Amino acid sequence: QRLGGAFVTLHQAGDLRGCIGHIEPTEPLGEVVPRCAVAACSSDPRFPAVIVDELDAINVEISLLGPLEPIAGPQDLSVGRHGLVVARGWQRGLLLPQVAIEWHWNEEAFLARTCEKAGLPRDAWRHGAKMWRVEAAVVGEGYQTSCCNRPRRVPRFVSSRGSTAVGPVAVPSPFCVSSLLGGCPERRA
Repeated sequence: QRLGGAFVTLHQAGDLRGCIGHIEPTEPLGEVVPRCAVAACSSDPRFPAVIVDELDAINVEISLLGPLEPIAGPQDLSVGRHGLVVARGWQRGLLLPQVAIEWHWNEEAFLARTCEKAGLPRDAWRHGAKMWRVEAAVVGEGYQTSCCNRPRRVPRFVSSRGSTAVGPVAVPSPFCVSSLLGGCPERRA
């Protein structure tokens, strides 16, 4: 199975409801994504746990992360294409590529907000904080027929790179999550 980092983001009525992830590509995506999904529902310290009555109103977004690439500053970022990690000492913050688009930030604002997320001063990126950019393939919910030919709620594919390939994994469209994680019976045949 493909190793990778991933984040699972929950939205309810357009508002953030939970987001938990695993940055480093140290575990198979087939293990990382379900674990992060459960944690986003139950362990995000910013929100109470999701209850059964909320499930139909929650949209799920999965961000499959590419490799972290060190950067020197805003000139190495492209808003909408790159996510960002900023770290100094034990403090670390990550914002996914779609966040800068949603909030209409430029590269410097994106760096400042990622520093804040890490619990650092907004200008820490100018004063020795380490920075990395990351690309992500983003899968968000929509209604369509799955590759397994069963009508069900399945994701639509959006890529921050404008591609339908995530590393060595070609992403079919439409597809089901099982296909993406290597478990779709029709894709294994």
